[in-house]
Amino acid sequence: SSAFYILAAGRVQLVKLSAEGREQALFVLHPREFFDVLPLIDDNPHPYSAVTMTDVRVYVTDEAQMTALMRRYPVVASALLPNMSQLLRRLTSLAGDLALANVSTRLARLILLYAQEEGRTTSQGIQLSWGLSHWQIAQLVGTAREVVTRTLKHFENEGILHTKRGRVTITDLEKLQKETKK
Repeated sequence: SSAFYILAAGRVQLVKLSAEGREQALFVLHPREFFDVLPLIDDNPHPYSAVTMTDVRVYVTDEAQMTALMRRYPVVASALLPNMSQLLRRLTSLAGDLALANVSTRLARLILLYAQEEGRTTSQGIQLSWGLSHWQIAQLVGTAREVVTRTLKHFENEGILHTKRGRVTITDLEKLQKETKK
């Protein structure tokens, strides 16, 4: 049976697995986001898997309870619509990026997204403590770990950012934004 999940703490990555066992990261969820809405609506299997990236705290309710709640209180179902819209926009953006954008553009977009969500302005620039490995980043941008390492090094050589042990400091936001438009 299906369930509905609300992420209270930590990070969860949603991934699509192929029949051959290959994995495509879809995106990362943060606290106060929820997932597995689709099976509640259409009664089909889960379209993706959830993988914890950190220690997490998750609230879970089963399909029957959530469906009853939505029927009794339509405002609950209405509250899910913005999440569904955001999910569709994220997936549309990902499909477009994977099909049309090069790795450096996709990586720049990912870094900017994290900067908007978690960035902290310091005297050195915008600092991210995202704690993602190069392998995890590669999954998110649809490439190999080695390509992520080379691209981050290129960004460093161009003076766009500085990396150190799971931390990224954006030193030239304008140049990074230009990378997203290539």
